[in-house]
Amino acid sequence: MSEKMSKRIRRLEARVTALEGRSGHAWNSSMESAVREIAEQEARRMPRRQVYQAELAASQWKHLTYAILVGCIIVLIIANTAVHAKAGDTYPVGPPVVVTAKETAVEPTEEPEEAENELIEAALLARSHVIEDCTITFYCNEKYPHICGVGNGIAADGTPALAWATCAVDPDVIPLGSTVLVDLGDGEGLRTLVANDTGVKGNHLDICVGSHYEAEQLGRQAAAVYWCEE
Repeated sequence: MSEKMSKRIRRLEARVTALEGRSGHAWNSSMESAVREIAEQEARRMPRRQVYQAELAASQWKHLTYAILVGCIIVLIIANTAVHAKAGDTYPVGPPVVVTAKETAVEPTEEPEEAENELIEAALLARSHVIEDCTITFYCNEKYPHICGVGNGIAADGTPALAWATCAVDPDVIPLGSTVLVDLGDGEGLRTLVANDTGVKGNHLDICVGSHYEAEQLGRQAAAVYWCEE
């Protein structure tokens, strides 16, 4: 029993003693019984109150612990975000570099093809006929009737007239279907043509080009012409 409870009981006993002289022994017995009952009730209440206070304190500590834990987690998240943001500013990361097959592939050199073309030209020249100082003119394959032709884009042998591939010749000088080689001195080297068209006479070569304007600009020239029958 606590000291506070003991004091209350002593005070009640003192009051009982004071009343004994006034009311007699019977009243004193009743009062003493009542005091004892009150004392027992208080004694029973004390453990329950202590348990309640202990449970309340434990609950408060539990909530305080949770609050501290949540605060620590928030601080860690903020610190981690700040570190990553700083690292991103210091060391920026660019988009990944994708190397395509086209970039990694090694382009084949043109030397073998050029060498092969030179061999073909040499073989053709070796068995070709030559016309020195041959007249060279130009016509177009534009598809409308004009000075260059009827405008159907078809050569004399029935094949399409192709720019820088078809040429017109005199069949009495160069047979139709012959391969014709000519260097116009424009830096392109020997041009290889096919004699598919007619319309000129003698030592005259008329080369098909892509437009009437181009034909006019090229004008009239003279060059050595080589031809051979396939």
